[in-house]
Amino acid sequence: MKKKLILPIFTLVILSCSKNDDDTLTSPLSNEKQIIALIFESINNSFPSESLTANIDQTNNKVTVEFPSGSDISNVVPTITISDKAVISPKSNEVINLSNSIKYTVTAEDGSSQEYLLEATIKEPEPLSDREILTIFYNKNPNASLNWDVHANSFSSWEGVTVVNNRVTRLELQNKKITEIPPEFGGLDALEKLFIYNNQITDLPVEFTGLTNMETLNLANNNLGEFPMELVALKKLKHLSLAENQIKIVPTFIENLSNELILFSLDNNELTTLPEEFGALTSLLNLSITNNKLTSLPGTIGNLNKVYQLNLSGNDIVELPNEFTNMVDLEIVNLEYNQLTSLPESIGNLKKVTQLQVNNNELVLLPESIGNINNLQYLYIEFNKIIIFPNGIGSLSNLKYMNASNNQLVFVLEEFGKLSNLVTLDLSSNIIQYITTELGNLNKLKNLFLTNNQLTSIPQEVCDLETNNGANIYLDSGVVCIN
Repeated sequence: MKKKLILPIFTLVILSCSKNDDDTLTSPLSNEKQIIALIFESINNSFPSESLTANIDQTNNKVTVEFPSGSDISNVVPTITISDKAVISPKSNEVINLSNSIKYTVTAEDGSSQEYLLEATIKEPEPLSDREILTIFYNKNPNASLNWDVHANSFSSWEGVTVVNNRVTRLELQNKKITEIPPEFGGLDALEKLFIYNNQITDLPVEFTGLTNMETLNLANNNLGEFPMELVALKKLKHLSLAENQIKIVPTFIENLSNELILFSLDNNELTTLPEEFGALTSLLNLSITNNKLTSLPGTIGNLNKVYQLNLSGNDIVELPNEFTNMVDLEIVNLEYNQLTSLPESIGNLKKVTQLQVNNNELVLLPESIGNINNLQYLYIEFNKIIIFPNGIGSLSNLKYMNASNNQLVFVLEEFGKLSNLVTLDLSSNIIQYITTELGNLNKLKNLFLTNNQLTSIPQEVCDLETNNGANIYLDSGVVCIN
């Protein structure tokens, strides 16, 4: 009887165990694969005390988070909650660099997966007031002589600072030993005029592009070694001086400077060429590039046909392009102290020129067409190698002053007698042997310089200018008047 009782119980246990095993084998594996939560806990990160919770877009599988202003997101640690029985890569609490977006892959129990893209932004800082910006500027230049009381009630009393409606519109910071313009300076977006010449600035911050209302900028006599690209963003700029720096190259992006630019100075730099793109500055009225090392000019210089005052003195220019004479609005032209051997025959197209300085070059002849410059009043051609004047010189009826000293002139043409408005004529230090009697017709002449020539006599008609008109005639001793 005891054996029969034990057998059914044993069988029941076996059957019961078999049933549970079958249930386990047939249960489906989970396909859940979501990021449920993603938090940057303050205890694991260096930003302010409160934790940051990311936004999760399950439709587009995108996770976004905004960090406080100034946060370093190159070394952050997210704590991630995902679906039960799923795994994630990279893992939760693993250090990541969120300077670029991060791809996370969540893999479900059944092996299926879902990708999420984690992207971070940094909250823009609250804008600084103009006073706060200038205070930062002051502190960044501890050795500067700014003479500002940064604790004063009003910053409009600070030396060189003009304030309108609590916004800085003009700064006069010249001769202050300034060495740095901090990035925050770009927040002075109401600034219209900045005079910061005669300092020690070596470059401009990228944020300088924020000075979008700037109209006048004088950065002369600093230590700039390159043409600042930031200036391209200043679309209201009208007056720009980069004189007396160490700029060696004018970059091609010069064509993107403000189309309102009317005055531009690059004097006393180290330029050897100008790019073709320079011709894009078609609004210019006044251009000065003196005392550089230019040997030529691009043909596109002729596009600057609104320029009325041009100064290219003190370079090494050998020849002017023919397009130069397309600058038909020129009135004052200074090309002295170059290496010019000739002037374009079309120089006569520049009919508005009143003052032409080509002294201290290597000129041998003047173009015949120079007589077409009807408005010419002042002509400087001294210290060249000119041997004779063109006949057209007599057509310069408005000429008041001519300096032709230190050339190789042998005689003076009769056409000089037609220069009826001439007041001063300097022909000294040539090899002149003969003076035409027609000079005696110049009734307005007050100063005639003839010293250091090879003259032994001059016509009495010329001498009479002294007695009849009160002219001053300067002669070597021994030179006499003859009829």
